[in-house]
Amino acid sequence: MELQITDVAFGGKGVARANGKAVFVPYVVDGETVSANITREHKKFLEADLENIVTASPHRVEPRCPYLDVAAAAFTNTSITNINWP
Repeated sequence: MELQITDVAFGGKGVARANGKAVFVPYVVDGETVSANITREHKKFLEADLENIVTASPHRVEPRCPYLDVAAAAFTNTSITNINWP
């Protein structure tokens, strides 16, 4: 399913909307269009796994340290070194 990430929730997962429900996708940046697979359906929201990034966000950058990126992703459900922080 193709999704437009419009926000980032507390905890780092990206937020999209599908079928009137919020969809939470890890490892994405706001402004991205992604392909994701729905893994869990709850009463008011869905959870999905990232398949691939269709269109990258202008905020996405290459991580300076690939080891830090992997460690951060393990704890935060996002890739904090891939975001161009102000």
